[in-house]
Amino acid sequence: MCNCIEDVTKKLKEKTADDELELQGVVWNFKTLEQKLVCYFKYRKKNKTGGFYKNKTESYVVYNYCPFCGKKYDADDTTDV
Repeated sequence: MCNCIEDVTKKLKEKTADDELELQGVVWNFKTLEQKLVCYFKYRKKNKTGGFYKNKTESYVVYNYCPFCGKKYDADDTTDV
């Protein structure tokens, strides 16, 4: 596993001079104690008439590769958000 999340967070904190900066979309795998990035999204489900419901459903996509360095995340990792 790479250390890109920690490295990027550290660099952003240095660049912004804000020691309380947090990356959004970072989740922990408590089995391996590793971090992964996820992409959250919201969408409207279709109703029976073909229109859309007003309320949005939230979901996410877990990346298989680090978006910063391209290394593959652990294949045995089944991260739940």
